[in-house]
Amino acid sequence: MNNQRVRCYKFMKKKYVSGFLSGKVRIGTMKQFREMEEAEWIADKGEGTGTNRMGPKDFSSMADFERSNFVRRINQTGAMRIDEGAAKGLKMDGFHIEYKPVESHILCVSLPPFHSAACAMCYDAPEEYRYDACVEILDLEEYIRCLLNTGVIGALKFTDVFADEVSFSPVKYISRSANLDFEEPVRNLTFLKDPKFKPQQEGRLEFKYKSKPATKLGPFSANFSVPRNLLRIVDVELSGL
Repeated sequence: MNNQRVRCYKFMKKKYVSGFLSGKVRIGTMKQFREMEEAEWIADKGEGTGTNRMGPKDFSSMADFERSNFVRRINQTGAMRIDEGAAKGLKMDGFHIEYKPVESHILCVSLPPFHSAACAMCYDAPEEYRYDACVEILDLEEYIRCLLNTGVIGALKFTDVFADEVSFSPVKYISRSANLDFEEPVRNLTFLKDPKFKPQQEGRLEFKYKSKPATKLGPFSANFSVPRNLLRIVDVELSGL
């Protein structure tokens, strides 16, 4: 994270509130969301997938600014790299890049404002996904710092398994397929959802394995020491939403 003080909300069932306040947190996987059988809301068969495509190109016939723009888009796909100087005499076939599904571990939170977030998570959601409790995280960066410094997964330290660099971003509801002839490339698939999903004010933290993790995991629960003044219960009155 980038030294940004982020206030956010974690919606949940009431039975999990006590554990969350005590430093127990459940971290899921992109694969888990793809394989869920419930209605698509949290479940998302296309979670972490995406494609980029482009038609044939003759760079030798292009103006410098046009060629530079296409080279930039191609390089941003991460699948190939073209030197802009060498591209002046280059002709290339079209391509279609289909990315392997992202397998990151993620922690989902809801971003302000509270009222619309509560509507999404406690009222608009399909019945099987609706929550009836909420805890506010007053400083998300400090929350993650405590998790990295004191977190344990069973007998292992959290950082025995995961790198100490955590990515955070609001989720963007845009197409996960792009035509580079006209559009910017699809990137950062962890933080994209298809526009068919109603926006939920979701933010995600992405945890990646360290280079030599002590083990590899599916969805899991971690425990850590969380300062009491970092969390507070927020009342969710469904009748008022």
